[in-house]
Amino acid sequence: MFGFLIGGEVNDYAVQLKTLENNMELATLFVEIIIGIALICVACGSNKIAKNQLNAARRDIYLSVYDNITKALGHVFAEGNVNDDAKDLFWQARDRARLELPDDIQQYTQNLFDKMWEAYILYYNKISGEYRLPKGKEKSAAVEEHQRIIGELIKERPHDIFSKHMKIKIR
Repeated sequence: MFGFLIGGEVNDYAVQLKTLENNMELATLFVEIIIGIALICVACGSNKIAKNQLNAARRDIYLSVYDNITKALGHVFAEGNVNDDAKDLFWQARDRARLELPDDIQQYTQNLFDKMWEAYILYYNKISGEYRLPKGKEKSAAVEEHQRIIGELIKERPHDIFSKHMKIKIR
């Protein structure tokens, strides 16, 4: 009779042990799920940080091209001509835009560069350079064309083009 009781107690302990093992497996599974969720949260946070850093880097590229253009236009405005500093800044802006910026900005910087180059060549080859034209109708026409191009450069509004790409999105 006592053996039966002992066997019953052993069975109860076995059932309790099995229940405890099942509970431990459930607890382990629960902990693994929590760790998995935490890892996903960390990955999402890291992704957001990386995306913000990429956006900041892109913004810096746009700003550097924009700054070069506005500085170059400032030289043109101050001197009424395209000097070597302005030429270099236009050149840098155009080349960087070709490498890293969208088509509309590439086209805009190319158009600015073309105007700048035309004004530069007119001035240094026909108006005041070593091979300048003698006074007369041809030189007057070159001066008028140069003034027209400089006027166009002074009226440029690069912010109209760049603002489409650089506006900060507020959530």
